[in-house]
Amino acid sequence: MKKRLGQLLFILSFAIYGIVLLVPSSPLSAGSKILSSSILVILAEASFWVSVLILGRKLISDYKSLIWRRGQRDAMSMIDRQEDGQGTDLCDSRIQPGKQDERSKR
Repeated sequence: MKKRLGQLLFILSFAIYGIVLLVPSSPLSAGSKILSSSILVILAEASFWVSVLILGRKLISDYKSLIWRRGQRDAMSMIDRQEDGQGTDLCDSRIQPGKQDERSKR
């Protein structure tokens, strides 16, 4: 029961952040939009941190490892593109200042 509540709060926190994105297009006045978005952000953060307290450190470590793996995968794909000649190499030591590179002539 406790684990389900933690999972629900975790998912709810992201859903509330999604609702925050809809606030600017609502027909409310500017002051009401600011107030509503502030309340929603506070609720989302509170929901997230209460879920972390309930679910414990394991959830956060799993979540961080998922993000870390995604970051590594993106970095590796960028490196692969550079090796294939599709990416740009900002640190190419062969390019001398003031001289045009072959790639920039294209």
